[in-house]
Amino acid sequence: MSNTKANKDKAPGAGSELSKEERIKLAQTKYSPIFVIEIEDKFAILMKPPRAIYGKAIGHMTPIPGMKNDPDPVAAGIALVLGCWIDGDPEIKSDDDYLLPAAMQSLGLIKNKTASLEKR
Repeated sequence: MSNTKANKDKAPGAGSELSKEERIKLAQTKYSPIFVIEIEDKFAILMKPPRAIYGKAIGHMTPIPGMKNDPDPVAAGIALVLGCWIDGDPEIKSDDDYLLPAAMQSLGLIKNKTASLEKR
């Protein structure tokens, strides 16, 4: 399943009696790599951001020349959590007390290689 909507609709452990560790192992069999965010007694399993979600998150973080838009790391993080969601406790997606810390941690999914541009 590479489609983000499919991930939300068919989470590996959703609606099951699997333990957290079993849900993580199941996610690892379908996605590689996976990322686990833990907040108190709740957890979320996220996949590597697909290009569309990565682009959406970067769009929230990058000011556009000539526009009055400030970087919004919270919106970027929320886009990552919701767009990369595989499985976990649903409260993380619906309760700001869990969503906001998860969003800030998910910013670690944005990793850029160093690039250079030079005119010759």
